[in-house]
Amino acid sequence: MVALEDALEETMARKLIDDQLDALRVAAAISLAVWTPFTDLITELRALLAVPLANRMQLEQQIRQAQRLIAEAYEQAQHILDDGLRDYAALAAAATLATLQTAVPAHRPVVRAARPTISSLLLAGAPSHEWWRTQSQATQRAFAREVRLGFINGEATEQIAARVIGTTTSPGVLDTTRRQARQLVHTSLQTLANHVREANFQANPDIVRGLKWLATLDGRTCLFCGARDGKAYSLDHQPVGHTLAWAGGPGACHFGCRCVVVPRLATWRELGIDLDEMPPGTRASQDGQVSATLTFERWLATKSKSYQDEYFGPGRAALWRDGHLTLSELLDMRGRPLSVQALRDRIGPATASGQLSLPV
Repeated sequence: MVALEDALEETMARKLIDDQLDALRVAAAISLAVWTPFTDLITELRALLAVPLANRMQLEQQIRQAQRLIAEAYEQAQHILDDGLRDYAALAAAATLATLQTAVPAHRPVVRAARPTISSLLLAGAPSHEWWRTQSQATQRAFAREVRLGFINGEATEQIAARVIGTTTSPGVLDTTRRQARQLVHTSLQTLANHVREANFQANPDIVRGLKWLATLDGRTCLFCGARDGKAYSLDHQPVGHTLAWAGGPGACHFGCRCVVVPRLATWRELGIDLDEMPPGTRASQDGQVSATLTFERWLATKSKSYQDEYFGPGRAALWRDGHLTLSELLDMRGRPLSVQALRDRIGPATASGQLSLPV
């Protein structure tokens, strides 16, 4: 027998996993937009590298010009990401409030809304702009190194350009840039989604008594996150019934984290509902009862074929159902991007018209 509050917690967790998949798809769409300045950069660098160099002075001038172009591309990419994060944050807040409202009796007022800021996000312990600056500097250094080596070795301009820009068979410096930019966008969206949810959970301590860490359990899940799957925490991030530190929380503890923060609800009596407390046979913690662990595999198994097809694409979902595609491969959303506007339209008229939007 499952307690009513446990059943509600699991229902809310399922909805929050749905929202997390939306975040993955939005991240894929923003990644495409973020790469636009780098596409222009490739064109500019290719033209710059095609100019023959007569001496070391011309070499250093070329490097300085390229480094300026690289820095500008990264700055533009960061602005594109920040704009996307602000647009998505309002939708994530509205979706979280709607989910929380399902835990509140009809006679209770609407839950309180929190307004977190983009600037407060920390990715693996550092603000987003620091990661962009670090990656920009690394790309500039890598460019200078490859060009100087090519010049010293007497390579043709085409050879130098191939090592910087890459070819169809051999990756270059900018291929690393693409991977890093995609990972930064992904981590930023996942961190923001959890940050917005947690802020709204903390703004409603009469409804939410704590937090729970929910990991995506597949072959890509690290031991750090796997060990925390299902673990309970207080609203101020103190471990409940265990000793594993919060360490930044789901989405922000390391790059590429796909974990989700979900709420641990107050009891039904605490919410003003006169029903019996937890029946026997449930799992307890030192801070009260905790709902059963909901893994990603269990969640996915409850979804309909049409739902799986819509989120992952019919072909990929069918391959997964037939055992030909792993869960890790299914969760690669680069082929299923979702624009913020499309997400706004799907959430509903109220959100699309701005009635539920929260300034960030």
